Amino acid sequence: MTVSIFRDVLGNRPKDLLIRIEYNAFACKTDSNLALCRNSLRNRELLPVLSHHPNDLMQFTEVLASATSLKLRLMKKLLVVCMGNICRSPMAQVVLQTQVAQEGLASKISIDSAGTHASGFGEKPDSRAEAALLRRGHEIKKIRSRKVSAHDFSKFDLILAMDANNLAAMQQICPPDQAHKLHLFLQFGAAPTSADTAYEVPDPYYGNVAGFDRVLDLCEVGARQILAKISAMP
Repeated sequence: MTVSIFRDVLGNRPKDLLIRIEYNAFACKTDSNLALCRNSLRNRELLPVLSHHPNDLMQFTEVLASATSLKLRLMKKLLVVCMGNICRSPMAQVVLQTQVAQEGLASKISIDSAGTHASGFGEKPDSRAEAALLRRGHEIKKIRSRKVSAHDFSKFDLILAMDANNLAAMQQICPPDQAHKLHLFLQFGAAPTSADTAYEVPDPYYGNVAGFDRVLDLCEVGARQILAKISAMP
């Protein structure tokens, strides 16, 4: 169904300023159409006209709200979890965000991180984790530690633990109807193996720089497998 937001521009404006916006509700899934609506709403020529057409304004905003809601529902939300949310999970978050951007999936997949025992709420990632990421060209956006909350289990579509201990900690507090979302980070997109330890991302906190590089290696491999599996989903 095509929605005509308004027909013409009132007043003595040049013909090239006549504005006609048609929004196809079926195309709400595309970022370009959503951006068109947002940009049009901000347009200085558009707002005065819509003020004279309250019904069109209401119709426009309803369609825009529906489009935004649909986009949010279509977006896959991932949460990666370690213990303190200052080493492994923020590293995995940054790596996933890098690969999501490279694959052009930023509008379809969002990533966050948290910790099962994060005691220092609002802490920056460990400086060694940041250094390892920067050495490989990853862009580190503002990340601050936080603890896994009850709301996370309903908010996120996929919750990936960096090791079995953190997975078990979440399984103890996760509602039964959300338990299917819990997986090990390295196991979710990987081929099956009989060795459970193969799916562990070791905690580098008490180690040296090499330990952080090893974690980054695992994060980069795991992230590629995760995104490949998500992309293959219907």
